[in-house]
Amino acid sequence: MKFPTSLLSLTRFLLLLLLPFFSSAWLDVSVATNTQPQYHDLLHCLCSQEDAICNLIYTAQNSTAYASVLQFSIRNPRFSNNNASSSSSRTKPIAIVTPTTIPQVQSTVLCSRKHGLHLRVRSGGHDFEGASYASLSSPFLLLDLVNLRNVTVDVPSKSAWAQSGAVLAEVYHSIASASRTLAFPAGLCPTVGLGGHISGGGYGTTLRKFGMAADNIRDALLVDADGRVLDRAAMGGLKEEDCKEMSWIESVLHFANYPSNSTYDVLLKSRTDSPISFAKLKAKSDYVGTPLPESALQGIWSRVHQVEAGAALLHLIPHGGMMSRISDSSTPYPYRAGTVYKIQYYVAWSGEQKEVEERHLGWIRKLHEFLTPFVSKNPRGAYANSRDLDLGMNDPTGETSYEQARVWGEQYFKHNFERLARVKAAIDPSNFFRNEQSVPPLSM
Repeated sequence: MKFPTSLLSLTRFLLLLLLPFFSSAWLDVSVATNTQPQYHDLLHCLCSQEDAICNLIYTAQNSTAYASVLQFSIRNPRFSNNNASSSSSRTKPIAIVTPTTIPQVQSTVLCSRKHGLHLRVRSGGHDFEGASYASLSSPFLLLDLVNLRNVTVDVPSKSAWAQSGAVLAEVYHSIASASRTLAFPAGLCPTVGLGGHISGGGYGTTLRKFGMAADNIRDALLVDADGRVLDRAAMGGLKEEDCKEMSWIESVLHFANYPSNSTYDVLLKSRTDSPISFAKLKAKSDYVGTPLPESALQGIWSRVHQVEAGAALLHLIPHGGMMSRISDSSTPYPYRAGTVYKIQYYVAWSGEQKEVEERHLGWIRKLHEFLTPFVSKNPRGAYANSRDLDLGMNDPTGETSYEQARVWGEQYFKHNFERLARVKAAIDPSNFFRNEQSVPPLSM
């Protein structure tokens, strides 16, 4: 790869509603007694605001576009409208709001909270468990950021401002259009949403040199549960890192399976035209401090050739380099010095039968169990952006305590989970934004 002179960082990153681990809330009210009044009151509240968003609200009752808007950013067919084996057990949003301005986001938060309807927030729809747009419990309102996707690049300052509804393809194209000597160290898949990607860390091919996407954020705007717009000064901020830059746009096209003679303009094609195809997926992750022994590799090899493996895929993502030089408490992502590599493993399949899905899910769970002696311990590490509900879930009532949530929270964030819970208590003490694996508030 070619090495340019410097690295671009995001001067301002619009992080709406603390995506995804502080947000993606879900509702625990009775459908029979409460949903319809709340639903109509919510619509009235939204449409009565000065910055009305009536034309940006889609409901199953009054909009023929509801299904297409919902389906547009679903990246895991396990949870699509057409998958009878899984989708039938998931609750879909009672309405979808697609704001175009920050005041509209604030109105959506305030109105939904006023009328007792919680929110889930979707950026790019790459949630492995579908938690950004489907619920295992009661009805909810979906705040879809698809219209908040502006990216502005300032070449002289080597920085950019991006809204969290933008997908990586749009970010990369904007940077490459402005400069061929600037880059941003994020992921490989063009359709990943920026909001969720950075919230969980965001790794790509340059992480050993430049760290993760979250390590290169200078500032962020967020809308909290009280509808306030907060920035770095209010949140404490992140330190600016002066780094050298690697040219990466050709590698972006390569890993996205575009032909070798493609120009970066292909990144602006419709999301549905991406050469990356999506199957039904289940993902798990691990971290390794000592390289896997031959016996472990042989065990993996034999298992990936089993029929139940389907289209299995394992990624070994090396750490070290810049990753080891960044403190494990610099951002919520804790796997820094001492981590040799991360194991990311997937199982993919087709077919609508429930037994087919269970067979493949069983396979990846057994592989995860097999790797137990060879990976990190106390806690066993997991990557937050490879969300895995097998690790544990919050109580559907929203009454999950910090101690209960530590079961899965410390696997994602280790000692940083307590800090996240205290930040949650300061910004959202009533736990308004919540989902099956959201961070609960921990009072000081």
